[in-house]
Amino acid sequence: MKIALIHHFGGIGGGLISCLDISRMLIELNNDVAVYIPNPDDQVKTLFNNNGVNLVGSIPEVVELTYHSASSNGFVALVKHFLSQRNRKSWGIFLRNLDADVVILNSLVQAPMIPLVKSCNKKCILFIRETIRGISKSFVNRYLKRKINMADAVVYLTEYDRRTWNITEEVKQCVIPDIVNPKYFSNSITEHIVDKRIEEDKTTFMYLGGLSYVKGAYDLLSAFEKYLEKGNSGKLIMLGSSYDNFLSLKGIKRLLHHKDCSYINKCKETIKRINDKFNSVEWIGLTKNPEKWYVQSDVVVFPVKKVHQARPVYEAGYFEKTVILPLYDNFAEAVTNGVNGLFYTPDDVDDLASKMDYINHHKTELRNMGRQNRLKYEQKHTYECALRMVKKVMSEI
Repeated sequence: MKIALIHHFGGIGGGLISCLDISRMLIELNNDVAVYIPNPDDQVKTLFNNNGVNLVGSIPEVVELTYHSASSNGFVALVKHFLSQRNRKSWGIFLRNLDADVVILNSLVQAPMIPLVKSCNKKCILFIRETIRGISKSFVNRYLKRKINMADAVVYLTEYDRRTWNITEEVKQCVIPDIVNPKYFSNSITEHIVDKRIEEDKTTFMYLGGLSYVKGAYDLLSAFEKYLEKGNSGKLIMLGSSYDNFLSLKGIKRLLHHKDCSYINKCKETIKRINDKFNSVEWIGLTKNPEKWYVQSDVVVFPVKKVHQARPVYEAGYFEKTVILPLYDNFAEAVTNGVNGLFYTPDDVDDLASKMDYINHHKTELRNMGRQNRLKYEQKHTYECALRMVKKVMSEI
């Protein structure tokens, strides 16, 4: 079968890595696969080339609607969607000339392209890798749902996402959980997953997400400060973007992002205050090798402010680490409280601090939860698990 897999963004990210994994699985299943990405950067080109996947760049920008739980501005999303409509004609021509039996759209943001694919008499599969934003019956979500209903098949990452969208039964649907592929980690790290000895007198916490409101950076910093003020010892390792590009904005752009700027400054001031007093926050920033920091950590904290996909939980499982995260419905599929992680009440900084305090004083439970999280990873989030499900979907389509 000839398959065209279209991804909307040309930089490295979780969706891009998932795109590469799905491509490799489809090739393994004896399909002729080509991946189409607008303006892929050199790192992406090298990654696909090294994995033997045919990558085609220099295609039109996708028709998109970036509206999901991790997006920060609904108005901006609608403006971008309106502007992206100028690409419809180019994509219509491109898809009509595309030599493919099936077109896979690798993100919910590409849902507006489903009618274009269907108008060219090609099968269309949509991978929904984002969690629905806000109430499911909002105007934008109803608009997206009409597009999704036109697909031949829809793939979700969790049962929660399937239930929330509640797509018509005429569309084939399945859940293929996100995977963590050791192939992308360095051998020197992955051969020694649990080499770091858990110290009895202090705990190292790790956070991925940068100085982002949606990812809950300030909540974590506030909780960690409370944790230290209780007399606990430990370290917080922070990965991700500092978003300094917002701070350099001027004029109307600065005004539009004043909340982001205020939040970033508040986080930086808190980091400085904690380090002046305790010297316990290690700011790493963006990194190509997060595995190094997973290995050095005891606990992964994922303090998101909205329902969110749980990739850090699966990655923590691979590295045999426990997790602390807010109690949202979809997280209950990945974590059992007290078994492979701990839940805290969403937006409750005091409760988060208490869970960090608890984990620091119960190291045997910490070790056991890490082992259980590794088992969860092995049961649901390996390459082999996803390959079986992809084979099933493609045979049905």
